[in-house]
Amino acid sequence: GLNEMSVRKVAYNSTVEVASFTVTDNQTPTEKLKAYVIVRSPKGELILLDETNKFVAERKGIYVVYYYCIDEAGNMSLRFYNIEVI
Repeated sequence: GLNEMSVRKVAYNSTVEVASFTVTDNQTPTEKLKAYVIVRSPKGELILLDETNKFVAERKGIYVVYYYCIDEAGNMSLRFYNIEVI
């Protein structure tokens, strides 16, 4: 799987579907977990992805895909990986 050291390469101006993910918690039922996928562009712009988990790579450089999960108690988990647009 992808991790913080991973770099996925994609073509400029392509539609990118980010890696799928699963969230679980030992206390909060899965349906009550809040999960977000946010992409940071090479210029620092933040893109909150919808349920399609896709975005258009409109700039060359490194995008960072962040996966956030928050449980009912407010605990947060974060994972990310990089996408290089060439």
